[in-house]
Amino acid sequence: MEESDSRSDSSDVDHTSGENIIDSEDGESESGLNKTKKRSKVWEHFKEVQVNGVCFAKCNYCSTRYTMSSKANRSTGNLKSHLIKSHKTQYNMENHDPQQPEVTQFYITACIFKKQQTFDRDKLRQALLKWIVVSNQPHTEIEQDTFLNVLKSVNPALPVSSLQISADTIKSDLMTTYKEEQSKIKPLVMANEVKLSVTHHVWTSKNQIAFMGMKAHWISNDWEIKQLLIGFPNIVGSHTGINIAAVFLSGIEDAGIPLHKVLGITTDNASNNDAFFREFQKLCHENQVSFTENGNRVRCVTHILNLAVQSLLEHLEVTPTLEDEDYTEDEIDTEITEDLASCVETKVVVKLRKLVGRIRASPQRRGKLTNACKQNNTKENQLVIDVKTRWNSTHAMITRALELKIPILVFCSSEPEFQKHILTESDWSALEHLMVVLQYFDRATEHLSMSRHVTITSVVPMFDWISDKLTSFISDGSSPALTDAASKAYDKIQKYFPDPEKDELLFTAVILNPSCKLQYFKEHDWDSRSIKKMKNKIINTFMKYYARASDTTSPGLVQEEEEDDF
Repeated sequence: MEESDSRSDSSDVDHTSGENIIDSEDGESESGLNKTKKRSKVWEHFKEVQVNGVCFAKCNYCSTRYTMSSKANRSTGNLKSHLIKSHKTQYNMENHDPQQPEVTQFYITACIFKKQQTFDRDKLRQALLKWIVVSNQPHTEIEQDTFLNVLKSVNPALPVSSLQISADTIKSDLMTTYKEEQSKIKPLVMANEVKLSVTHHVWTSKNQIAFMGMKAHWISNDWEIKQLLIGFPNIVGSHTGINIAAVFLSGIEDAGIPLHKVLGITTDNASNNDAFFREFQKLCHENQVSFTENGNRVRCVTHILNLAVQSLLEHLEVTPTLEDEDYTEDEIDTEITEDLASCVETKVVVKLRKLVGRIRASPQRRGKLTNACKQNNTKENQLVIDVKTRWNSTHAMITRALELKIPILVFCSSEPEFQKHILTESDWSALEHLMVVLQYFDRATEHLSMSRHVTITSVVPMFDWISDKLTSFISDGSSPALTDAASKAYDKIQKYFPDPEKDELLFTAVILNPSCKLQYFKEHDWDSRSIKKMKNKIINTFMKYYARASDTTSPGLVQEEEEDDF
């Protein structure tokens, strides 16, 4: 008589005879059409037998059988339980199969084994160097006990001495790697028959060490825009134009870039850069390289736009004074009070800045504002505070406040201490009016700050566009104070307005732009004499450098005006 499939207890055991042992020496058994490999050690204590076509696992010690007739019944759990319960001595608990490890435990064990076999101290140094550079960590961080404990936890088998690397060693590795990477610059740049545009900016770190960041930009032979950091030299001494020029020239030479490859240099508009260009022009001439301030200088246009905005804000007496966006409430109270404001625009900006600063200073208030956004179906955003060092941040503060107008009103109405900060409809109207003029600068800055596209062709048109916008705003004259402030911004724009005699690269870029050409200047009412001078200059340049390569010309293209004059 044959028992039904058994799962766990002894009542499912079949003790009948007539069995056929089908266990094979190579550990393979066949049950129906399926072949399985018996990996578990329990099979050292069981045989697989067949009775009337039904497969069983038979205990070697007591002849107990468990059915193995289906895939679901091929689990060895019941077999192991039987051995533990009835044949503990024979099974030997110390040598039985351990519980299947978790994946994470298996991974850790595998990693430890691998590290024991392949640990490479040099690779560790390389990894630590990359971590320090990318995450801007101090060199001494790798000497901290807590950091060593992290490394030790990854591989407990390694001695601590293998993981200990000094800050001096990492510093040495950093300088060595810097030199190695710098040696790759020249072959990379020289592989292209092009000239370079170089930007530089002098910057002082928090520990009062001055550096010059130098970056090269070019178009490859495959017409791809390339950019590369070519130097980060330390500046010792005063930041005079002569000293900056010497450091810049040294950085170019250290990168292995010949002076004649430098087409233009872009800098901000600090006064010492005027002296820098005069000195660098002199150094180039001493090396028989043609370089002039008028012909090879490019002013940072976004910096000019920021100067114009600062002139506007200064006239309104609302220039942010703090450099950290996390104002404290005490710091907010040191700002000019709205009671002393000279005009409605000044008053509302100061009022908004105080409101935003107080809300941002408290996690609880931020949370309440977020709830107000949810209740009024408004996108959940946090308020933005303007700071001295972030361009267009006052525009960002006003724009975000207008987006959250309803939640702000709900929040202020529900908080007694914020009743005095409630903005009236006239306040909101004044903010909208101010945002109109500020958004011109924000939009122009965003466009000219693109790094994946050439923007030099947009500089002259951008000056024209923003000048026209400011002129129109000023002529409207709806707010005397804001009109005067916009006039200050306009004056700053005019101070740096491109001059065909001094900014040759800017005008050449426009003329070479197929969507502009000389036609752009004709359509925008530029003086005919200036247009003629520009044309003659570019023809002379063409004849001097490129006439042998081509003698063809193409007619100017007229760009159809779009609805968006930007």
